[in-house]
Amino acid sequence: MFDKYRLYVVTLLIIIISGGLIYLSYIRNIFNMASASTEDIYKDLFSGEFSDKIDIYISERSSHVISPDLIKYMGLNTIIFSSLKDLSILNKPSLLILHVDDITDVNLKPVDILNILTRSMSNINRLVIMFLNPDKNIDKARLMFEIILKYYGYKKVRLITPLEPYDQLSSDKLNGTLNKIHHNFYEAMAIGFSYNPNGVIIIEDLYDMPQTIIKILDWSRFIQKPISEPRLLRLLGSNSIIDQKGVNYLGYIGWKTSDVSGCGGTIGTIYVKVDYFYTNVTTLTGKTYHAWFAHIEHSAKGYATTCCWPFWPFCGTQYHYPSKFVSETNWKTSTFPGQVLDDWNPKNVGTAQTITFTVTWNVGLSLGRQSSLTVSYSTTTSVAMPNAPSYNWFDESTPSSGVARARHELVTPQNYDISRLNNVLFTVEPTSVAFLDPDKPGGVMPMILSHYFYTQFNTGESGSISFNVYLYDSSYGEY
Repeated sequence: MFDKYRLYVVTLLIIIISGGLIYLSYIRNIFNMASASTEDIYKDLFSGEFSDKIDIYISERSSHVISPDLIKYMGLNTIIFSSLKDLSILNKPSLLILHVDDITDVNLKPVDILNILTRSMSNINRLVIMFLNPDKNIDKARLMFEIILKYYGYKKVRLITPLEPYDQLSSDKLNGTLNKIHHNFYEAMAIGFSYNPNGVIIIEDLYDMPQTIIKILDWSRFIQKPISEPRLLRLLGSNSIIDQKGVNYLGYIGWKTSDVSGCGGTIGTIYVKVDYFYTNVTTLTGKTYHAWFAHIEHSAKGYATTCCWPFWPFCGTQYHYPSKFVSETNWKTSTFPGQVLDDWNPKNVGTAQTITFTVTWNVGLSLGRQSSLTVSYSTTTSVAMPNAPSYNWFDESTPSSGVARARHELVTPQNYDISRLNNVLFTVEPTSVAFLDPDKPGGVMPMILSHYFYTQFNTGESGSISFNVYLYDSSYGEY
């Protein structure tokens, strides 16, 4: 009996050890696959048309958090400096990556740091300052924000900051003011501040640093479109605006990237940005109509994870990709009748690998001013292959209430190898335009609107992002 029991135990141990070795081998293979994928996707990505147009400056403290070698590997000119005191004069559009500890250096006062930033960046008209805060230290984040506010003050620019939405403020937070910085601002592992265009990018996690760098450069307009590099098209996941008429670019709110967790860890990342364009027309009687276009970039990508269910060692690879996008812009006509939704797209219901449309301000057109945006986006820019996935789209708008809402669902062909969708960014870009009717209640500036974004992945996990915006003819803000 004892021998049988001992044999049973030994056999069980052999199975567990063998399973563990197989599991470790499996993990190693997954790592090697990821490394090969990274090499294929990112190697010399910017070595062509953008390599000599962008500089990346990384402080030594930041280099302990992110890999400068990986950024160099992407083909970007990368300069590492030991401390802010050693920062040279920047001479071209630059991404400056700092650690929050760089501004708490005992040898530097806040005014010294401010002087260094204004001196070093006096020769350039486009930049992004990105602060890493891996420990999510609130006190250091506040000091960083104070310095940045003063820096933008020297630039004579009012920084657009993400504020806590009204409906998320509890009564003990109100105290007569709604100007409270969004909680994600202090809880993020990284925050990017762009100048020309002006905006704030909140990065919850540094899980996918190469893609984060690419999105920052894209949102800050360092990457000029159209793009000829097919791999960069895949990573941007969009063709975006291909034509615009009679509109002025006002700015963007691209304030958040959000990671989604599931079986095996981080299964995907969501990216949201909205560009705003302004135009107006004055009638012969002197009445002026103001209009704004809101162009959405709602992106997401999934990752391969090792998922153990119901428990270890029953593990396997699970591939994730975004399967549903809901993108909504609420122009609040039901609240303010003078805020009128005029046009939006995509409309109706359809299926396509490439979606192209034009959104036109019809009031301006009828009064002699042609104002429009033409947008194109596709799955084929992300996945260039035969029998590629496509989008089903559904127009769920309510024009009378001022709601422009589009639902996109990713359709994969039967028996499709979804491993091909690993680490692929998909983007949808619904667009709408609304104007102020001065003859109706609330038809005066500012235009007040809200955005809501929902993303669901093929395995059921989901995430959402929402924020509120007010728009003037030459300025805007998020509240």
